[in-house]
Amino acid sequence: NGQLQGLVGCIADTGTDRPSQGPRLLPQLRTSPYIRAPLLPPLRPAFRTHGFMRDSLRTQLLSQALAAFWVRIRVRPRCWQVASVLLLSSVTLAADTISGYVLDAQSNERLADVEVAFLVSGDAGAAEMVRHNTDAEGEFSFSGPFLTAGTAFTLVAHYGGLEYATDPLTVGAQDQVIIEVFDATEDASQIRVEGHHLFLSLTEAGIDVAQMVHFDNLGASTYMGERAGGGRRVLQLQVPPGNLALQGHSGEVLRASPTRLFTATPMPPGRSQVAFTVQLPGEGFGGVYEHETLYPTKRLELFVQPSNVELPAPLFQDLGEIQLHDQGYRHYRVTDLSPGRKVLVPLP
Repeated sequence: NGQLQGLVGCIADTGTDRPSQGPRLLPQLRTSPYIRAPLLPPLRPAFRTHGFMRDSLRTQLLSQALAAFWVRIRVRPRCWQVASVLLLSSVTLAADTISGYVLDAQSNERLADVEVAFLVSGDAGAAEMVRHNTDAEGEFSFSGPFLTAGTAFTLVAHYGGLEYATDPLTVGAQDQVIIEVFDATEDASQIRVEGHHLFLSLTEAGIDVAQMVHFDNLGASTYMGERAGGGRRVLQLQVPPGNLALQGHSGEVLRASPTRLFTATPMPPGRSQVAFTVQLPGEGFGGVYEHETLYPTKRLELFVQPSNVELPAPLFQDLGEIQLHDQGYRHYRVTDLSPGRKVLVPLP
């Protein structure tokens, strides 16, 4: 986790991958999946935001690094999917009623006969209280004694074999909830990597490896990945042979083979982030770290410690030394990588 903690300073210094929040004074604001929605003003104007379940991020690195990125991390223990929520103030409803509708994000049409579950949040997690199907107009409504002002709740729409969950909401804080859903696809042609951050820290025992990858789904459908046994392999990740101590830091990262990792959570349109760490024992390391590109990648950002490690130009663009928690790293960059390309990093 030591190297991972340095991601905050690293990204702040390099200025990469920090999205703009855009205008904040518009009467209706739609934010991208990785940007924090602004706080609601007292009059609660309408705003739209993708409703990712946020990770608690107790690990030392990502609790800081992702805050610096202004990124929301998806944690869906039940493979929850993204939903968009539109909070409207045009009609005032009773505090003990929650209503809204389910919307096809691509066609902008309301969807009938979609199951919507109402979950109440508590110390032990979220518990489902009731579930209704949307009517012919795509609308749903919940009422009952469990709907008291100030109660924290989540709505989950079940559509196309996926679960689209809102962010945690509060009874009485919104008048209407619109849940956006997407069609599903197994076509990976719209998956891109905007930035792949690779940290290599040489130690007496071997190499500590940290990777943080920004995936973009440029399509209009939720990417389901490929079937594998009884589950799915969605986003693929590569690691060198002999790696140990795999640990995911944003969502669950699973192992398909000694050198191939994957995530199992379907990816809706927009940006998704995956971060994990592994260790490479020094015994048996041949002196070259091999990175294989699996998706079209705009930038490979490489951070090496100690900072006096020199990598050959012109493949590696030397961006100089940076300080992370009083330790020096050398920052290199490789751009425009196509799938299947291997980048060999010579290390002492």
